[in-house]
Amino acid sequence: MTTRQYARLVSEWIGSVGLDPRLFGTHSLRRTKATLIYRRTGNLRAVQLLLGHTKIESTVRYLGIEVDDALAIAEQVPGRADMFCPTSNSRFVPLADMTHVS
Repeated sequence: MTTRQYARLVSEWIGSVGLDPRLFGTHSLRRTKATLIYRRTGNLRAVQLLLGHTKIESTVRYLGIEVDDALAIAEQVPGRADMFCPTSNSRFVPLADMTHVS
């Protein structure tokens, strides 16, 4: 499926649920999902990986947040960073398995 076909499919779906397709598109949905994940987890690195950004600064800019705010939120979320930033001593946890990690 091409990106154009996907955009058309999303536009049709948005229209079918009664929303204005001009106000909601693939990019706004992508950005909303990334923002929701960030707000829920406070894990900027996870969002960076999901979006495919090579620089954390790109992710911060994309989310429309300040670096200081991102660091403050990350400090409030205990013990979650290692789940998304694997080291040689940890295993990578796919996002589908996040709810099963203690």
